[in-house]
Amino acid sequence: MAMWKVTPKHWYSWEFAVTDDRERDVGEVRVSSWWNRGTVVAGGVEHKVSRDRLLGGAFVLRGADAPIARAIGRSAYRITIVIVWEEKRYFLHARSTLRREFGFWDGEKEVGSIVPVRALSRAARAELPDDLPLVVRLFAVWLAEMFWKRGYQSHW
Repeated sequence: MAMWKVTPKHWYSWEFAVTDDRERDVGEVRVSSWWNRGTVVAGGVEHKVSRDRLLGGAFVLRGADAPIARAIGRSAYRITIVIVWEEKRYFLHARSTLRREFGFWDGEKEVGSIVPVRALSRAARAELPDDLPLVVRLFAVWLAEMFWKRGYQSHW
């Protein structure tokens, strides 16, 4: 499992460069200024993320010709996001209602995390299982950043 750095591209935007521990480019995640949309860039290829009301409000990561993965919230009390890829379910689960840390779960086992580098920072560290496709791991980072953005905007 590799450690990624998720760094804002500008102080004012929700676009992030994702690099590995050797500062090599991994991809990008862009949380749109329009609610519930964005882009994940993996291997130089842009994948769109949008909310699909026909799928119960799921966030859908789309490839060129078909959906790749989808995610939907599961709990009103504490954020739990179910990510479905090839009919396998993973969980992005807020570790606490007070901290902005997410654990990444495969069934009953925590296998990764996405955590801010500091309390009020948009920059983060991500450790996600290498056996998942790059684009799905970046989708998980996009989801965490999107929920953090919602939290920032609710305070203004």
